[in-house]
Amino acid sequence: MNIIFFEKNSNEKVQLQPHAKHTITAKAGDVYQLIDSDTQLSPLDIQAHRKSDDLILSSKEQNIEVVIKDFWQECQPGEQQCYATLNVLDSNGVMGQATITQDGPVLEHLVAGETGTLSDNDDGIGLFLWVAGSIGSALAIFLANRNHGGDNNKGNEADITAPSKPGLTAEDDGSVSIDLPKDANKGDSVDVTFEDEDGNSNTVTLEKGDNGWTSSDPELIPDTDNNQVTIPNDKIKDNSDVTASAKDPSGNKSDDVTVTAKPDPVSDIPVLSIPEVDDGYANAEELKDGLQAEVTLPAGTVEGAEITLTVTRPDNTTETITYTVTKDDVAAGKISIDIPKDAVQNGQNSVDVSITQGNNPAKPGNKVDFAVDGQIPGDTDGDGTVDTTPVVIIPEAADGVNADELKDGVQTEVTVPGGSAAGDTLTLTITKPDGSTDTVEHTLTADEVAAGKADVTIPADKVTADGNYSVTAEITDPAGNTSGQGKPIDFMVDTQIPGDTDGDGVVDTTPVVTIPEATDGVNADELKDGVQTEVTVPGGSAAGDTLTLTITKPDGSTDTVEHTLTADEVTAGKADVTIPADKVTADGNYSVTAEITDPAGNTSGQGKPTDFMVDTQIPGDTDGDGTVDTTPVVTIPEAADGVNADELKDGVQTQVTVPGGSAAGDTLTLTITKPDGSTDTVEHTLTADEVAAGKADVTIPADKVTADGNYSVTAEITDPAGNTSGQGKPTDFAVDTVAPSAPVLKAEDDGSVSVDLPTDANKGDTVEITFEDEKGDKHTVTLEKGDNGWTSDTPALIPDSNGDKATIPADNVKDNSEVTGIAKIRVATKVTHQR
Repeated sequence: MNIIFFEKNSNEKVQLQPHAKHTITAKAGDVYQLIDSDTQLSPLDIQAHRKSDDLILSSKEQNIEVVIKDFWQECQPGEQQCYATLNVLDSNGVMGQATITQDGPVLEHLVAGETGTLSDNDDGIGLFLWVAGSIGSALAIFLANRNHGGDNNKGNEADITAPSKPGLTAEDDGSVSIDLPKDANKGDSVDVTFEDEDGNSNTVTLEKGDNGWTSSDPELIPDTDNNQVTIPNDKIKDNSDVTASAKDPSGNKSDDVTVTAKPDPVSDIPVLSIPEVDDGYANAEELKDGLQAEVTLPAGTVEGAEITLTVTRPDNTTETITYTVTKDDVAAGKISIDIPKDAVQNGQNSVDVSITQGNNPAKPGNKVDFAVDGQIPGDTDGDGTVDTTPVVIIPEAADGVNADELKDGVQTEVTVPGGSAAGDTLTLTITKPDGSTDTVEHTLTADEVAAGKADVTIPADKVTADGNYSVTAEITDPAGNTSGQGKPIDFMVDTQIPGDTDGDGVVDTTPVVTIPEATDGVNADELKDGVQTEVTVPGGSAAGDTLTLTITKPDGSTDTVEHTLTADEVTAGKADVTIPADKVTADGNYSVTAEITDPAGNTSGQGKPTDFMVDTQIPGDTDGDGTVDTTPVVTIPEAADGVNADELKDGVQTQVTVPGGSAAGDTLTLTITKPDGSTDTVEHTLTADEVAAGKADVTIPADKVTADGNYSVTAEITDPAGNTSGQGKPTDFAVDTVAPSAPVLKAEDDGSVSVDLPTDANKGDTVEITFEDEKGDKHTVTLEKGDNGWTSDTPALIPDSNGDKATIPADNVKDNSEVTGIAKIRVATKVTHQR
């Protein structure tokens, strides 16, 4: 049997061999047939069933299956229908068709003359007559009618005679000529199947017409107006099979004819390339596994052709390497050949290529020249292995590279290991903060190779951003031998300058030092915890920068204090820095400047100096040990019995001791505590004479003693730096400016004198009575007011009194003498004693 599947509209015909499965996608308007070209009938045991939207036609006897996908999806009832027509016989042996389409009744059997559709997932139906067992007699009738031509069925006779087979000839130039059947009728065709140069399978149909043969693909096989046509050699794959057969419209097919196309002649030369030596050199690394050569095959190269490489060494000796071309090589159009390491020598080498195909003479190709260089930079012992890689040193980057250092780039020093040579390239690879890289190349000189080191500058324009960098060095010779990269050396770039507020690289503002406590100098007490300074932190400064105070001492020597700035200080724009006391060791005039330097060495420069004075001599420190030994003492001679109104007129005169450690210009301060607890002060500047004398007279002005009562006064000496003796012990004094009423004296008739004491006297007030006794001796008796009257200091002359009256007995006072009574303060009265 010769089973063929037809697609009528597209004129596609596929011969199905036993066990074949053929799948297509349905097209609207197309007609599909499955027939045996020997009988023009569908297979005797044909089965048809629907699976989802697919139509499946099968024959168990032939073990074939045709799947028409989407038969019920791509095709729809109406103008979009497609059909499967099956050739069947009726009971009289007459051939008819059963048609399967997208609508009509659901077919239960395939009966000639019926048209309909199938239900989904039908288990399959067969030809009614055949299933019914009448196929034997029906087929016999059909074959008899076909062979003998009965009158009743003449219009339905089948044509089962195949056209003559075509002739094929493989030409020497690689083309194939086709002799088309001379007995072909219009509508007969010849199918030619072959592979093109790309290995794609092609089937071209030549159909007989009124004026010759028409090709279904003239690009592959042209039309012809006679019975011969040629497949050009550039359309056929060399050494591939070409198959042709003829058939008529009834499906009768001739036997296949097959020939093998011959290879095309070689029309070009082989081209040799050795990628590893494109730079003109073969280095040690490239030679480890030999040299990998590649030969581009010329057009027409066939399997079995021989490629020959001829290596010519520096000493003019040669070595050949041969290679036989495979089918895969022909398909690839090129081959790879390894040239062994020992086939070449140090120095100038060359490789020639040629191709020999069949019995044809060798056809030469091109030549590749190159130098072999096996000396490796860093290979100090010549064993082909790097022993030492170059090392980069950046002396100026020990603490980072600052803006000033970067002006002329970054200077590096690179070691040049053995195995290096003049003309080799030293490459610095710089990795930037963002991870990107840049390179600097330097050609080694003979002097640098001899010295074992080279100075290479990284230009400033390759270091464009602040941050952390790393740099490696590698030495490569012209052949590509390399030392490999050395270990990376890290360095930091910081071009932000403290005090550069606008980022133009120029300092705009320097730091300013202020010392609040040194306005009037720094004294001993203030110096105990050092000298507190406040320093401005200008823009451009950053946390981690170093603020340095430089202190110039009275003798001209200097000392420094360093402080690391914090983020808070940078934000605040100021920093508090203490100058330790041990850096301020002598009294005198000092100055201090501030400078801010970042880790890279960028500096604000020193600001203007701030002056301050140190004075640690303490008034009252007599032995110079820094501790007050003696405080000043206040005495008020006139206040022994208080200060009265008359004494107060010119103030209260005090005398104050001036202890050792005091100096002219120091301030002696009296602090007066008044009866109501309030205080007032009197300041006095010591003179050299007072210091020398050890005492000073200081008057408390009367306007600072405005109320009667009990006062106290202390003295303190303070020098201009604020060193102080501390306050001495308080000295008390009383002020009484109001005199009691005057006593009244009366000479009594009996010779006594009565004294009316002041009724407004207060406790402590006194009355003094002066008189002469009988002998003419003068006496002063004092009566003092107490809680229970008046007490006499001489009761024998004038007795105590419980009231406000006292009496001088007649026998204690001289007749006709004067008696005087005074009530403190010095308000006097007189009386003459009569007898």
